[in-house]
Amino acid sequence: VVEGTLTKGGAPMRSYFQLFDSIKDDRKRHEQWQSMLIYFHEKGDRSLSDIYAVRSTYYELPGKTPLVFSRDRKTSEQVWSGDIGYPGNPNYLDFHKKHHNSGLRYWAVTGAKIDMGKKVIYEPESVEIEIKKNARHFIELVGKTLAEHKVKNGYTGIVCSPFDTELFGHWWFEGPKFLVKVLELLGGDGDIRVTNCESAIDDGVGSREVISMPEGSWGEGGGHYVWTNSEVAWTWDMIYPLEEKFLKLLTLYKESDQNEFAERVLTQAARELLLLEASDWQFNISTKGSPEYSRERVHEHADKLGLLLDLALRTLDGVTPDESDHELLEQTHEKDKPFAEIDLNWWV
Repeated sequence: VVEGTLTKGGAPMRSYFQLFDSIKDDRKRHEQWQSMLIYFHEKGDRSLSDIYAVRSTYYELPGKTPLVFSRDRKTSEQVWSGDIGYPGNPNYLDFHKKHHNSGLRYWAVTGAKIDMGKKVIYEPESVEIEIKKNARHFIELVGKTLAEHKVKNGYTGIVCSPFDTELFGHWWFEGPKFLVKVLELLGGDGDIRVTNCESAIDDGVGSREVISMPEGSWGEGGGHYVWTNSEVAWTWDMIYPLEEKFLKLLTLYKESDQNEFAERVLTQAARELLLLEASDWQFNISTKGSPEYSRERVHEHADKLGLLLDLALRTLDGVTPDESDHELLEQTHEKDKPFAEIDLNWWV
């Protein structure tokens, strides 16, 4: 599922990152990339309601052409934008104003750009009608988009509306109720069918026109700026060598007698690697959301991963683990144990 700019062209859709005024550096390089992206597709008139096949201009694998769905601009903006979308409704709960002691939110949005001191008290009973209006408007947008696509192209299209789940209930308090209402109303709509990407592919939706795309993301400006700017470049200098070392040790393990302790160590190392690779750290540093905490987490997981990889190497070299080695493994696992069903074969 890709940013619609990559398939259609034009200026990238506004993003979450425009809520922050802290992303200043590397602008020239970022703006040059944006200009290239717009130029690349400036003559394009592709529908975001189609499914496209993507083929590289440099190489291709026969029978392995991936299919892409485009993030629908209209429905996406309506659901997440506090400026022009549903979350900015004056009756909805305001995200930013909190009680100075409890941290709880008691106030409504009230109005765009209104002073915090002038926010009115939130009335839960007043939002039910608004939620229903928003849900109906959303469905009307979907129906109109699909109808226009059918008239223009002669075949059924799809409206792909993906969202970060933290939007619902966190950024937008009424979001979960909105989702329920949308699904309830769609259940009685004979013209729109709720589906997913896999089913749409199986059902033959879309033309499957083969296109080429520049690289991009849902991030600010449609590129990788948030994860590659000068404030976060140091994270990659830590991540890449550790990734490489992990893969080399995994190869050694597969070629060895595969003792049980080495497997446990490498499995925990895999957990630390995944935690280290989480894109949230660069995100929060770039947006100034929680930069110090994120830097600490990067160093924490990198340090643990380094210790575990050293332990795995000693074990694979035939060194019998001592009490401190067992303690390191147990303590690390106690602190970091997501991905219970992790499988080392994923990296082979």
